[in-house]
Amino acid sequence: MESDGVNFNRFRDELRNEILITRLKEREVDSKILITDAEIDNYLKTQQNLGGKDDEYSLAHILVLVPSRPARSKSRPSALRRRRRWRNSGRC
Repeated sequence: MESDGVNFNRFRDELRNEILITRLKEREVDSKILITDAEIDNYLKTQQNLGGKDDEYSLAHILVLVPSRPARSKSRPSALRRRRRWRNSGRC
């Protein structure tokens, strides 16, 4: 990493903070969000009444997250994106 111009200690600290923030979010926010089947049915009925029956969607526009290992799968991609942004910012 040093040869790529990335300070290892700084990267490690940023990655640690990213993981801590992700875990805190999972514990404090995600655990409190609950969408019931009734809410989904109500939303679908409302949308159906509004029209939009001719709308078309591409499967490429639909994102379904299915983590195989929740602890790694949620933090790793965002940490990699953060590293890329950091490297591209010229601060390294």
